[in-house]
Amino acid sequence: MRNAVIGLVLILCFSSNASSQISFAASLNLNLDIQEDEEPAKHSPKRAAIMSAILPGLGQAYNRKYWKIPIIYGGAAIVAYSIDYNFNKYNLYRNERICRLDTTCANPDLVVFSDANILELRDYYRKYIDVSFLSGALLYVLNIVDANVDGHLYDFNVGDDLSFHIQPVRNRINSGFYSGLSLSFNFNR
Repeated sequence: MRNAVIGLVLILCFSSNASSQISFAASLNLNLDIQEDEEPAKHSPKRAAIMSAILPGLGQAYNRKYWKIPIIYGGAAIVAYSIDYNFNKYNLYRNERICRLDTTCANPDLVVFSDANILELRDYYRKYIDVSFLSGALLYVLNIVDANVDGHLYDFNVGDDLSFHIQPVRNRINSGFYSGLSLSFNFNR
């Protein structure tokens, strides 16, 4: 804790020192290659992905897709519950297996299960602990990929200039009439 406070004080000292040096140089009209009239930075998909990697949902907030944040944290809550549930069941059957090997204790609720059933249930819940962790990892990776893809599509124009129309047509070819569909695409710029 003490090191964190010292580090914070040093950062504040150096950042205020750097800004005062810049303002001092500006008052002396020195050219330090500081461009104040730069155009605003473009939306960065890489930044969105890194932000989501640091804190899931932060990249979605950067992309202004706020409705996705509860979905991410809802999925994380489901994964956490699944891990907890499967871990508790695994421990119950593992402890019962150990007690039956020692023949010193037994859970009265589990007397109806044979030793083979206890072993099978223990292995079953162990497998689903692994599946739950893999689901959590997949959710984390999908969060990052989603932020990156949304970052790439952030400036994508979906206006009225883009259109797609389907309409039925009836054509006369040689001696008969034939029905069909007409597809038309419109890309105006």
